Amino acid sequence: MQRIAPLLRQSKKVVSFRTSSAYVDTSTQEPVPKTDGRIQFWRPPIYEGPYISPLQRGPDYKIVGGIRPIATTKFEVERLQMQMELGKQIVQCLKEVKEAETLYEADKKHKNAIESEKERWTPSNKGAKEIY
Repeated sequence: MQRIAPLLRQSKKVVSFRTSSAYVDTSTQEPVPKTDGRIQFWRPPIYEGPYISPLQRGPDYKIVGGIRPIATTKFEVERLQMQMELGKQIVQCLKEVKEAETLYEADKKHKNAIESEKERWTPSNKGAKEIY
């Protein structure tokens, strides 16, 4: 420790006081932002949850009337309407998928019936039968 101390006084680039030879110069690197939880700060977020500050939220109606309304701000109402429209679109798409599946099954049954009817009326080759 006493041998390293004079060297540290002379050097201006040393950032950390380590006894090993691996010094890292962090003066040129950007600081890593402090975040809560597991987050990749170098990528844009995939989803950001709706956050409403307490100042925008409005009064708390559950004290006065008993039951708190679902939405107390315009932002919450617009978001709920958007969610309802999205739900309606999802239900409509699922209905279309179900209808397509039923049509496919009906077409498959029809094709199988045609194939079996064609096979029934087609004469069989007498010499091609194997006897075991």
